[in-house]
Amino acid sequence: MRSEFQGSSFPRAYHTAPPLGEARAAWQAVEALREATVGAPAARTLSALRDALARTDAFWNPIRTLVAGSEGAPLDPAALSAAAAPEVPAFPASGQGLAVYALDRTLGTELLSRRSPPLMKMAGAPAAWISSGDAKSLGVNGTIALEIQGRTVEMAVRARDTVPDGVVLVPRDEDGAATAQGAFARAVAHAGR
Repeated sequence: MRSEFQGSSFPRAYHTAPPLGEARAAWQAVEALREATVGAPAARTLSALRDALARTDAFWNPIRTLVAGSEGAPLDPAALSAAAAPEVPAFPASGQGLAVYALDRTLGTELLSRRSPPLMKMAGAPAAWISSGDAKSLGVNGTIALEIQGRTVEMAVRARDTVPDGVVLVPRDEDGAATAQGAFARAVAHAGR
């Protein structure tokens, strides 16, 4: 048994067929869901794939006629279609503070890996997310203290354009697990003020 260990773990075993039972790799589960909803995709040639890409955006036109062994073709970033800024609906002002929602952090390949000390160290400290508008109006500068359901929690915070005004996303591994979804929090102190 000891001879099977390499360092502190078992060696990886690569299989071409799924294991017996219900367990599947994440990509296999996603593929099974996709096939169940939209069916299996038709096989495509490389030229058909390039043609499909070229129809989506002028940026991809130079690769349409490439063949193996050619010198290739440069892609011009100026030819990219400008994506419209996402429109994020604002939550109605309640006068009770920011609505708190738990935010899961997936480190590595799965949700539970956030409990791995090496991965947590690599990912850094968890941080709450608020809208840029709320960050400006609250004068937030890297840290926020929130009074949530009778307790005060201080944590790092980052402004994100994709978070609606009136919402704070709290990492589940910081305090999100202890907070009811949609509960209101009041900002009680801000670092840098």
